[in-house]
Amino acid sequence: MRFIFLLTAMSAVISCERTTKGKNHFDSISKIDTTCLEEIKVAKTDIEKSKLIYCHFAGSMLYHPLRNAHEMDSLLKSFGIEYKEEITSDVIFEDQTQGCYCDFMKEKIDDKFGKSFIDSLLDVSDSLYVLNNINDTFYYANCDTQPGYPGDIDTNADEYSENFQTDLETAIRYPKDYIKRPNYDSAAFVDVHLIVDKNGSASITGFWFIFDMTSNNKYESYFENKIEKIMKKTGWTSATIRKQKVNSDMVTRLFFD
Repeated sequence: MRFIFLLTAMSAVISCERTTKGKNHFDSISKIDTTCLEEIKVAKTDIEKSKLIYCHFAGSMLYHPLRNAHEMDSLLKSFGIEYKEEITSDVIFEDQTQGCYCDFMKEKIDDKFGKSFIDSLLDVSDSLYVLNNINDTFYYANCDTQPGYPGDIDTNADEYSENFQTDLETAIRYPKDYIKRPNYDSAAFVDVHLIVDKNGSASITGFWFIFDMTSNNKYESYFENKIEKIMKKTGWTSATIRKQKVNSDMVTRLFFD
């Protein structure tokens, strides 16, 4: 009910937040920027057909989808707006601008509903996303804060745990025939896949080993057993979304000699 109330309240203030139409940067696009001009032409045609689209720019090589895309799509539809995920190209051409269709559409949405309208919908849809999935296991990269090994103080969003690595190095004994890396350019590591629940308990779901010294592959089961025994199972920092603790998966990379 609280989300219905929020949407009703948003609808009530839309008329008060509408922007004043006037000259903007789309009125002075260079004639040589044919990419942008063509996109604006398409956008104007769609708008004449009463078609409004909100775009989420999800990146290019680095893909960043909107975690609450389903909820955002549903909320936008209630206002007659379509949702679109936009991917930009890594190839940049001189004097050509990408994304003009989406930027033009966003300006028209702002004109009609107010500049804070989309941000408000994003906030409401993100709250709905958590509410709808609160008992699920979240992909760790979609969390606001990621899970952490007991005692870790590094909050960087990476796959390395200094404490877990230290526990491994302190306790492990390498087999007699294990061949150590000749240098730091040689790979010898394992990605440990885990589930960390909202209570801070962790369990291993899988391993992925890489040994450049391929004769070490025969020791994978040995290392799996050792890591299972070495790893702390409780006291983890749970992932959070919107300040709520959630169940999440994660990957931690451990390095071998």
